[in-house]
Amino acid sequence: MSNNLKLCVRLGISSLIIILWLLAPPAWSAELGRATVTISGSVMKPTCKINSGGKVDVSFDNVDTSRISDGHYKKLIGLDVKCGTQDTSILLTIKGATGFSADIVKTSVSGLGIKVLRLKTGEVWKPNSSVKSHTSYNNDVAAELVAQPGIELQAGGFTSTITISVAYN
Repeated sequence: MSNNLKLCVRLGISSLIIILWLLAPPAWSAELGRATVTISGSVMKPTCKINSGGKVDVSFDNVDTSRISDGHYKKLIGLDVKCGTQDTSILLTIKGATGFSADIVKTSVSGLGIKVLRLKTGEVWKPNSSVKSHTSYNNDVAAELVAQPGIELQAGGFTSTITISVAYN
């Protein structure tokens, strides 16, 4: 190898060492410690509530059997539905024992039933069914006493229970 070639190789190696030395981080910046930070949480929709989660009691008091058939006994059931603070699409479900027909809720008195009506649409809300709605809509319902045709109602107290639930749609 010629002297010129040897000189070029030495200069090249020396230049490479100088460049690497200039690019290397200073000794005082050596890493002293490290921490891994894990960030976690849960994204959840707010819980939906009807009437702030309170119980709803509807009392018909004393019922005159001769006035049931004319729709005289109808009570409003306010359903204030909230799912957080914004309007959202919901699914309302009503559950209860079916009475003497598929659209009537059973009571403890044979031949006496309750028809649940959605006030927004005027439609009968059949037991064990669901309807789509929004939290901003009027979701109130009415409970109307109905008598089975041809049945003589027995005097005495009566009860019935339905459950109305709400879920995101």
